[in-house]
Amino acid sequence: TALNATVMRQRTAWQDGVIELDGETLVQAVEEFNRYRQAPIIVGDPRLANLRVGGRFEVDEAEKFLTAVEGSFPVSAIAAADGSILLVSRS
Repeated sequence: TALNATVMRQRTAWQDGVIELDGETLVQAVEEFNRYRQAPIIVGDPRLANLRVGGRFEVDEAEKFLTAVEGSFPVSAIAAADGSILLVSRS
């Protein structure tokens, strides 16, 4: 299957240390960031799973990603003692 240039660039961005998101679900985005983290980000509320996100982040910029998510959606990122992050709906 032939992919257009935009999709191809997005799928190979990791080779340059970048995560490109263009309408992926929050779960898909979190899975991508978790590939590069020691402690995981966890989507703790199933109502958040299908939120669509976008942006371009370095693979080690999970904190910038989380700040963007919190600023764009009613989501709170709660840090745990083990370094993991729990995403929940903000009331």
